[in-house]
Amino acid sequence: MNKINPLLIIVLALGVFGIITTEMGIIGVLPQVTQKFNISASQAGWLVSIFALVVAVSGPFLTLLASGMNRKFILLTAVLLFAISNIVYAFTTRFDVMLAFRIIPAMVHPAFFSVALVTAASLVSLEKSGQAVTKVFAGITVGFAFGVPLTSYLAERVSLEAAFLFGAVVSLVAFIGIWAWLPSMPVQAKLSSGAQLSILRKPALWLNIAAVTSIFAAMFSVYSYFAEYRTSFPYKRLLDQYDADDLWSDYDFG
Repeated sequence: MNKINPLLIIVLALGVFGIITTEMGIIGVLPQVTQKFNISASQAGWLVSIFALVVAVSGPFLTLLASGMNRKFILLTAVLLFAISNIVYAFTTRFDVMLAFRIIPAMVHPAFFSVALVTAASLVSLEKSGQAVTKVFAGITVGFAFGVPLTSYLAERVSLEAAFLFGAVVSLVAFIGIWAWLPSMPVQAKLSSGAQLSILRKPALWLNIAAVTSIFAAMFSVYSYFAEYRTSFPYKRLLDQYDADDLWSDYDFG
């Protein structure tokens, strides 16, 4: 096994962080988006919905297509598309253009995640593969914990353009790191399409898909508009009531 730059795993995690920040950061800036394009909150919500819909519909097929491509090419293409999309978000004056550039990166989203995790495992010895995958997967957690709030903070304190450019810079840094340090990784042995699609015949797969779809639909139907609730609803009273109810529940539990 050729020696790799130890920062490469961190770069892959950074790519994941940038993608999560782009995917989910839009939720916290919907009020600014509605003001910029003079549209309703429900219209702006399509920026969240269309991304998730494209990922769900195109994910299995484009991931299958990507299985025959060079892994480095897939990773570079994905992070570059996310960087370009963020730049478009920052400077476009047309909502339909922004919506279109939510669709484009969503199509490479599943392929990037699957390839990044497999690549991380293949870059290290077998006994360290789990640790490498965990580090890359941590980009998701960090994206939710820091990337999404920071996007909202930049939109509120600086500008909406700055929030989107932050996502672009993160993806560009990941692009440079992957381009410089990841060796070319052509496919060695590709499974047939039939072999890969055979998993679709397993009922457990569809049960899991239905469960995950229901859970995330419930989550995002609320969280997608939370920023809008915060700016247009007397939410402090609601949160105060929640704190009171939570305290009472803790008392009952004790």
